Amino acid sequence: MMMIRNGSFIFIFLLGALTSFAQTNDFQTWAWVTLKTDISKKFSASVQCQLRMKDNSTRPGTVFFEPDLGFKVNKYLKLGVGYRFSMRYNSDNINTTAHRYNIDAEGRKKFGKLTLKLRTRFQKGFTDLVYNENREPYSYPAYNRNKLSMEYEVNKRFSPYAEFELFLPLNNPRQRNFDRYRATIGSSFDLKNRNTIDCFFRVQHEFNTANPKTDFIIGLGYAYDVKLSKKKKKDKDKKEEKPDSKKK
Repeated sequence: MMMIRNGSFIFIFLLGALTSFAQTNDFQTWAWVTLKTDISKKFSASVQCQLRMKDNSTRPGTVFFEPDLGFKVNKYLKLGVGYRFSMRYNSDNINTTAHRYNIDAEGRKKFGKLTLKLRTRFQKGFTDLVYNENREPYSYPAYNRNKLSMEYEVNKRFSPYAEFELFLPLNNPRQRNFDRYRATIGSSFDLKNRNTIDCFFRVQHEFNTANPKTDFIIGLGYAYDVKLSKKKKKDKDKKEEKPDSKKK
């Protein structure tokens, strides 16, 4: 009961965070398609393509392609690695490509229909732009991201959730404190034949900076769970090996 009360408190806090800003810096829309599959009982894989619209959703901001690989240590802990290739559209009409890798560790615990998750992520990225005579690529600060999530399974088809995530730069000499957070409420809808739709409303806010920016984001995504085919020949082999009683 205490965990449920704590979860309710977090959910109310997120609702407050989503409505606490009177001025909108930008309204964005994110849309994505994901293919995922279970390679085995321990390993899983996914690939996602996403489009993020910015400037009040009037023009593209980022398009990226992201494959991921997960390893289930046990029912409480999952590890993961991922890579992202993205195309970024800047306001000065200069488009740049960027690369990013991440390493994740996620713990989870179920309390009946309520699931709590805590994910920590290390990420590092760089662009294909060069910034000195040695033609070294521009490197983004490394980040540690910590996200707390709670999801409630209303039924087999409908699961609302809430998330809160903090971004901590690790090697930025001008910023040694948290510089951004994301507060999200949303829901996933499981459809038939391994199809899923996910939608959310998110506030992304910068802080500990001179000119903080706030983004209001609507997200809508589709996922398909690919079932790997496994040929089972055991029954067929047994039938072929079974002796014919008529020949006795």
